Parts: sequence; structure tokens; C-alpha cells
Amino acid sequence: MAEAPSTPASKRDAVLALLDRGMVMLHLDARRDAVSVPSFLGREAHLRLNLSYRFLLDDLVIDENGVQATLSFRGEPHLCKVPWPALFAVTRSGTDEGWLWPNDLPAELMQGAVEASEVGPAPSGAPQAQPQPQGHARPMLRAIPLEESGQDTGAPRAVPTAAPTEAERDDGGDDGAPRPPPFLRLVK
Repeated sequence: MAEAPSTPASKRDAVLALLDRGMVMLHLDARRDAVSVPSFLGREAHLRLNLSYRFLLDDLVIDENGVQATLSFRGEPHLCKVPWPALFAVTRSGTDEGWLWPNDLPAELMQGAVEASEVGPAPSGAPQAQPQPQGHARPMLRAIPLEESGQDTGAPRAVPTAAPTEAERDDGGDDGAPRPPPFLRLVK
């Protein structure tokens, strides 16, 4: 199991630390104030944007206001603006590295995580969602209740994402069996 990354001082530090190591996925609520994304994505509670220094983004700005860069959607460029309050998680593609800020998580996603944890995994033989493409596993995000940390100061705090359990981890086999999509889970 990989060593958990240290908690960053800010969302900006988290994004910069992960960008230095590879492609980063920003998890944001596109409905929040001052978010600028293409209009067809503007109502997404969980929008994922990929960033990498390898994209050679001439206008990539990561400052005290948030992240800004021109990204391509359906072959068309769009200047995206992600203010820090809209960002609720950041992960590094293909790894279990990342952070989740539970105080900024959209209510719909938190409710879905609670319901999923109460229901548990689907029984074998139950209908499953379409399989994820092979070779590009998304990390599983876990929200950890602040009261368990013993440090609930009321200020937003980063929670490192955890590695998936054996039951959640892809077996890496090529049996073609469909796998459920990743979801947020509340760990109690």
C-alpha cells in the first residue's frame, strides 16, 4: 500500500503538489458562483476536469483565486475558471493520491455516499453499470467525518483519499465482467 500523502496547507498547494507528479483530476461543483465551464456542463454537481503540465496550457493560472486554463470540450476551446470554493476534491490520475474537502462536497454527492454505504455492494448477479475502460482506473474518494478526526475546528480541512479495499479494487483480470462505477463512500 502506498504511503498516504501529507495534508496540504491549502487547495492550491494540493493541486500544485499533484501537478508536479502527473495528470490531475479536479472534482468540482460546476453550479457554484464564479465557475466558468461550457454551458452544457454548467449544471453538473460533480464535474471532473483533467489538468497536466504536459497539455502545454499557455494560460494555466493557479493562484489565490483558483485555477484557470483554456481547455478543449467537444473540440472547442473554453476558458475555464474554478474558484477554490467550487473545488471539493483533487486526485492524481491512475493512483490513490488525492484529497477531499468534505465541507465543500455537494449535498447530492454526500447523500449518495451515505445511501451507498448503507446499502452496500450490489449482490452478485445483480445488473451492473457499463464497464469502465481498461487501463485507466479512477481513485476511490472517501469522505471521513470531521468528528472522527478530533480536530473539528469548523475550518475546511483536506482528507487524503484512501486506497480501495480488496473488495473495491479492480482484479485486473480480463474476464469482461462489468464493474460498477466508482462512487463516494462515507467511512464510519
